[in-house]
Amino acid sequence: MFDTLIRGGTVVDGTGQPGFTADIGIRDGRIVHIGTGQQAARERIDADGAIVAPGFIDIHTHYDGQASWDETFEPSVYHGVTTAVMGNCGVGFAPVHDHDHQRLIELMQGVEEIPGTALSEGIRWGWNSFAEYAHALDAMPHTIDFATLVPHDALRLFVMGDRAAEGQPATDEDCARMKALLHEALREGAIGFSTGRSDNHRTALGEETPASEAEAKELEALAAAYQGLPYRVLHAVSDYDCIRATAENERALFDREYDILEGMARVARRPLAITWLERINAPQQHRWLAERAEASRTAGLDVRLQTACRPVGILNGLETSFTVLKSYPSYREIGRRSLAERLEHLRDPAFRARLLAEKPITLAQPGSSVPPLVDLVVARSKKPRG
Repeated sequence: MFDTLIRGGTVVDGTGQPGFTADIGIRDGRIVHIGTGQQAARERIDADGAIVAPGFIDIHTHYDGQASWDETFEPSVYHGVTTAVMGNCGVGFAPVHDHDHQRLIELMQGVEEIPGTALSEGIRWGWNSFAEYAHALDAMPHTIDFATLVPHDALRLFVMGDRAAEGQPATDEDCARMKALLHEALREGAIGFSTGRSDNHRTALGEETPASEAEAKELEALAAAYQGLPYRVLHAVSDYDCIRATAENERALFDREYDILEGMARVARRPLAITWLERINAPQQHRWLAERAEASRTAGLDVRLQTACRPVGILNGLETSFTVLKSYPSYREIGRRSLAERLEHLRDPAFRARLLAEKPITLAQPGSSVPPLVDLVVARSKKPRG
């Protein structure tokens, strides 16, 4: 006798074969039968007209704060997701010092556009280490399963404090401490480590994310924390300096950044997932990334490209990280001014007509007086990565 029998549904099993009608028998929490015929069961579910499929694993989410107060994981639970991976893009809430709560909230608010008020009112702080965070979440009931990556930004702030927020390079002592904490977190159940290296990722105050310019030696030191540990992964997101690139140096900047990411995979000897996007201001970049990832796999490195099954949704606004006007020359001339000054220009019919007649700039123009795209968010000089 089955505990549960799901009858008459269209089974889509994830193998790629067409859906087929079948009954599914479940005993002791496991599927033990897929077929037809009369079967006894304590519970019967009529699935006629419905699709029966394995639960989806969403490998890129940002429930890091919400998971501490909301057991439902809405809205993912309504879309067939049964496991969510969070901690992506290097942002999250552990490890953390008590005095850095607001700093991590502003970081998540700026990078992922999650309202800071919701995070401030909702997060049930009560941890410092990653292990304490994991145990706090594990003690709560949840509608779906979840796994957590260790976020580079939080880890760097925990070890380096203000020096991390200022983008200073990590010392050998910093690297050793971060490596030890990461190793401990991986042993305590973290599924892996994530780092964010996008120039478009900013805090709510417009500042660079703490790990955005981390050097290769730091990333490789962190990757060394994986040695001897199976079943762990790495995740990275980068825009490969495309907003500072020119037609002459775009490929060189891309290859330099990919080499840094590949170095993590080489040291860790664990799978590396890299976010894969097609960017309007770097139209060749996604092809280069595919080529380099294939070359890495040929060389024996497990590099995977992580892309969305639908276009990425972005909140646009004059005070958010992105605006649809950001790539237009006329707006870039005023982009560093106050909101009131920008609105004054945008209300001017002549300015609007000029702006709407323009085409977006895809790469930095050599010798141009127009500010680089990155400077529209914060006007602070940036050192080259290396």
